Amino acid sequence: MLYLMMLESPEDKSKFEELYYSYRNLMYYIARDILHDDGLAEDAVQEAFYRLVKNFSKIGEVNCNKTKKYIVLIIRSTAIDIYRKQTGKEAVLSEEWQTADESCAEESVQDRVLQAIHELKPAYADILLMKYVQGLDNHEIAVLLKKREGAVRVSLSRAKKELEKKLAAWNFLKDKQDRGE
Repeated sequence: MLYLMMLESPEDKSKFEELYYSYRNLMYYIARDILHDDGLAEDAVQEAFYRLVKNFSKIGEVNCNKTKKYIVLIIRSTAIDIYRKQTGKEAVLSEEWQTADESCAEESVQDRVLQAIHELKPAYADILLMKYVQGLDNHEIAVLLKKREGAVRVSLSRAKKELEKKLAAWNFLKDKQDRGE
């Protein structure tokens, strides 16, 4: 694997191999679902692995939900970029990726906010997850999304407004204020 040459330590190389074999099929499935083309899906997976190697310090444990969410975010962004280049249109994602996970019965604050985020437009959901779940700064987000930092700031502002509307529609903000949180 060419990516291994980009990593310095043997530990990082071993970790990357584990990451590659753990997530390559999931990444391909997600890219194929967005692009509807095997060749483009393979290209998206390769580009996503390149992006992951460039930001390898952001990855903690290989087999944890945070890493999986980060990888899903990267492959979705990469596949959408390829889709836009190919068609010049906005990506239309399958319903599976647009709706929130309704099987989650927990009512914790984090779960409710994450559910609201997943119901936003994918571009807004991605940027909020990068900023607040992955802890990336605006510059890092701009590099990953291939946008200017100013565009990232505007997108973040719009995404937060949409999230606030979504939570207000659920009376979540009022409930939280009533409890003194």
